[in-house]
Amino acid sequence: YGYDENFGGDSMSLTEMSRALGDASVHLDMLGFDACLMANFETCLMAAPYADYLIASEEPEPGCGWYYTDWIGKLSESCGIPPKRYGRQIIDDYITESGWDSPSMYSTLGMLGKTARRRARSETA
Repeated sequence: YGYDENFGGDSMSLTEMSRALGDASVHLDMLGFDACLMANFETCLMAAPYADYLIASEEPEPGCGWYYTDWIGKLSESCGIPPKRYGRQIIDDYITESGWDSPSMYSTLGMLGKTARRRARSETA
């Protein structure tokens, strides 16, 4: 995931992401992927130990990606905004702005909490 044209097209595997998050020794309110096709079972399992919520799209994202201006502005004004609220802001802004940028493209972005990810994991065991 996350091909980087500045590093010869190198990318990070989910294993590498998990290792990096584990090595950071932090727990996040939210982990978001502004990239295509990241809302899959494997990504949810990888993110579960490191974040309470995951925001990702199960579809291709338009080239404009997320619209950062509003939600980062609101979060910088008040760092105490509950994760569900700024998660909703991220999603609402993304759907609105991607509609302007790529009107013919269908946009999806969802927020999954730990409970939903835990339930999905137990149902596959």
